[in-house]
Amino acid sequence: MKKNLYIEVFTVVLIIFMTISLCIVPSAFAGDDVVSSKLIPTMKVVPRATVLGDKDIIYTFGGMVQDKKAAIEVLNSFVRSTNTIVTNGYSYNFSAFKSIPFGNGECNAYFSSNLDFNLPQGFTTSVTVVQASSNVTWTGTSPQYNANTLIHSDIFKWNGIGSVSISTSGGGWSIVSNTASCSYMSYNTWYSNHTFGGLTGSQALTSIEETTTGDFRFESVHTSITPTAYKSMWL
Repeated sequence: MKKNLYIEVFTVVLIIFMTISLCIVPSAFAGDDVVSSKLIPTMKVVPRATVLGDKDIIYTFGGMVQDKKAAIEVLNSFVRSTNTIVTNGYSYNFSAFKSIPFGNGECNAYFSSNLDFNLPQGFTTSVTVVQASSNVTWTGTSPQYNANTLIHSDIFKWNGIGSVSISTSGGGWSIVSNTASCSYMSYNTWYSNHTFGGLTGSQALTSIEETTTGDFRFESVHTSITPTAYKSMWL
């Protein structure tokens, strides 16, 4: 009789425990964008992709996560895994980072570009952006979780003697004189990545410049935060 009673009590306790677990655990993963702060499954952190042209893609993410910085690592790994680097001449990595503290986090801008230089007879006749990736991110949760709007801008500039000829492989670029620029606006997001390549500037070049800017708009405090990563190099 006592043995049966123990079994019944154990069964009731087990049912109660399983019911509580089923009610709590799914809430941690409610929706495709919500992930654990320690274990972040890649399948739960998948950015939206917008194809601007060949080798030219914008990835955005605005999902609720418990650890944005950990999620950024997963998102960046996903983006990098879709690209390969192929160079034909002298290659160089060009990168810069800018961070602005805001609320309980930071607004960041970063780029990393793999460049290919054509250097006949000791001077540079062309510089090609073989592959590049730029990120603009908001890592905080206060004053609000997502930026209402996020304008992600990339600019590459070739300076030279005379007129510079510019060619692109992507349809998202605007060419004015010696400058190629691309801007994309997303809504209700905190992460934007621009992956691109195939930009070439040709002439007797003297220097190059690259800029990535993130314009984050937070309507709850009527504020815009605009980190700008910039780097230049003489050739």
